[in-house]
Amino acid sequence: MIKAKKLIIPSVIIFVCLALGLLIFEIRDRNLKTELIDEIKIEDFQNSLYTDYFFIRSDEYINFYDGFEMLEEIIPDYDFEKLDTEQFTYLVSVNGTVNTIEYSGRNCKMRNAIGLPVTYTAFLDYEKTNDNIIRIYKIKKIDIDYDYHSI
Repeated sequence: MIKAKKLIIPSVIIFVCLALGLLIFEIRDRNLKTELIDEIKIEDFQNSLYTDYFFIRSDEYINFYDGFEMLEEIIPDYDFEKLDTEQFTYLVSVNGTVNTIEYSGRNCKMRNAIGLPVTYTAFLDYEKTNDNIIRIYKIKKIDIDYDYHSI
């Protein structure tokens, strides 16, 4: 009985330390590295979308919108075979450039049953250029989306 009590206290301490470590890991701000993979100039472009940027993500994620359809709406003849959503997530920027993308577990759209983030909210350092260029950036595969309510 005494041995069991001696094991309970260290076990609880280890569990609390692991839980705090996971919490700190999840709430810290993180940056995503971007790689510009395509720029398409469109003459006489009229942005009919409700946003200046959007993500093209894997079908395994819950998508509020279809990024492929949005891209096809502005560039109907784009070669979608270039985009491998099984390996990467893509950010499409309309008339602007992306400097950085940040995300954090404390600002997420969806959480799983135990409270860990599932869909992250992206915060972009974005510069409007109004140059009629669509830019496509490749980022690591992640379930990330923009905040629909802040645009």
